[in-house]
Amino acid sequence: MEDHEGGDGVQEEQAMLWSIQEAFERQTLQIGASACGATAVLDVLKALGVDVTPEEADRCVQTRLRRNESPLPDYLLSRSEAGATHAQLIRGAEEASKGKVMGRFFHLHPRRLVGLFPWLARWIRKGAVPIATMNMQRAVPEGEEVPDAWHHQLIFGATPNAVFMTNPFD
Repeated sequence: MEDHEGGDGVQEEQAMLWSIQEAFERQTLQIGASACGATAVLDVLKALGVDVTPEEADRCVQTRLRRNESPLPDYLLSRSEAGATHAQLIRGAEEASKGKVMGRFFHLHPRRLVGLFPWLARWIRKGAVPIATMNMQRAVPEGEEVPDAWHHQLIFGATPNAVFMTNPFD
């Protein structure tokens, strides 16, 4: 984790778990269908020095899959349940780490008056390893298909004007 002072002596609100190069090298690529949550948990554990296999992380998170071959009503139900909730991610990280890691969920709806970048940086400097849970149906670029899912990504850093994430590296 880094904490830098700007040229004017004012401390910047910045924190990085990994450098950009380290994140590019250490990130876990999506481990399976609908498994962005388990992938994010795997990277959290990696950042905290807890060694877990992708299979163990996915088992502990209990990722739910779409039932592509089932009748239409069941298929639609499975689409609404696919992936993992924040509660599953927290429980999965705790179980996979054998209790060494604990989690907490911070909802940002309804809207809160918080400076997201410095808030994230402060949590990272305190030892937190954040996961963003994002509704991908918001802010879809014009002409692109509306996604049907939420997405979970590890946040490996925050600066005064940027948040850095993995899966995908962003």
